[in-house]
Amino acid sequence: MANLRALTQALSFGSLAAFSAMFACSGPVQYVGPGDAGFAAAAQPDAPASTDAPAAVPEASASVDLDAASYPLSRCATGGPDVFYLDVGGPAGPLQQGEITKTNSGTSWFVSLQPELNVMLAGPTGPVGSIQVWTPDSSPAVPGTYKQNANATGTSIDVVVIEEPCHVNGGTLTVLDLQYDWPDGSTSGDVTSLLMSFDLMCANGNDSLRGCVRYSQ
Repeated sequence: MANLRALTQALSFGSLAAFSAMFACSGPVQYVGPGDAGFAAAAQPDAPASTDAPAAVPEASASVDLDAASYPLSRCATGGPDVFYLDVGGPAGPLQQGEITKTNSGTSWFVSLQPELNVMLAGPTGPVGSIQVWTPDSSPAVPGTYKQNANATGTSIDVVVIEEPCHVNGGTLTVLDLQYDWPDGSTSGDVTSLLMSFDLMCANGNDSLRGCVRYSQ
């Protein structure tokens, strides 16, 4: 799985320039929770349950107030309509320290399901970072909070900052909203709405990595 992920990331970044012109982000952002009809497509009740039993998202999160949300989710209230926020802290290590906030202004976004959730950004000077969310059965992730560790077998996250991966050895991933269109016969899906946050520890240098992504097609 690790080799597959590394290959996918390498191929994804290599093709980002060709894809970037095809994806544009616009329109108002509305977030809904699992209690709303909008999650019917993403829930996929017939799919096998995730082995790490994600916690249910509270009903209060059916309409997320980002301004009132706790850090790091609240960082997605700035800029817009799309926000990619990373904060790397800890001792000096291979990951770039400090905060990175990118919106769809002057930044190329690539967001899709292939079948993993894949979010990549590139600025005028090169890659900003990438985030991938994997599930055990390759079905789209459903809203919930998922514990992360180095040997995670359930829904898990991979994060690359600039071009350096975070080798996750602890923390949590929270998916609040994932909506998409997946045409019959297609090998990939188009993400139409995404909201997630993460609070991770990286094995390389014991860096902490926190962030959030807000996206709407």
